[in-house]
Amino acid sequence: MSAAGASFASAGLADAALYQGRTADALAILKAGIVADTAAKNLSGAALKGLAMADALIAGDDAAGAAREAEQAFAADQSNPVALMAGLTLARTGRTPAALKVAAMLGEKLEAEPQAYSWLIRAESALSQKQPRVALNHAQAARALVDTWLGRVILARTYIALDEFASATSELDAATARSGEALAIAIDDV
Repeated sequence: MSAAGASFASAGLADAALYQGRTADALAILKAGIVADTAAKNLSGAALKGLAMADALIAGDDAAGAAREAEQAFAADQSNPVALMAGLTLARTGRTPAALKVAAMLGEKLEAEPQAYSWLIRAESALSQKQPRVALNHAQAARALVDTWLGRVILARTYIALDEFASATSELDAATARSGEALAIAIDDV
């Protein structure tokens, strides 16, 4: 198997372990995958695995560990998918200033997609600070630029925080209809 194929396979095995509730196994697979990706100079693959580790750590109530993984991933690779996921993780772990730095970097890009990601990170930061009205404005700004699956999910969560359940359901229905797009966020272009 090629290095790229092995990298993708280890990410899939880790996802399966997480789905099955085997967090320790997933973390071990991801750590080994990061070592292999780093040796193969696949910095994007290593960074994405670090972000997957951050998600697993959040699920295990280790916000500090998750933030550390997100910061390391972003330091290693500042591509749009890594920046988006790192910014969201930093926001979810209460590292608002760091998350907003990532958002500012994405917001300076010319393309609409990274600018939309910037607004989504700002929305997630506002949600984590219990400011759903601010989050709503940011999420709507993101959708005005690019209508993404992730934006729909963040909008749904925002509407739930605002007790606007009909609007949340509408956003979740739209996200469900477009669920294949969720995979495109972190697909490595290697």
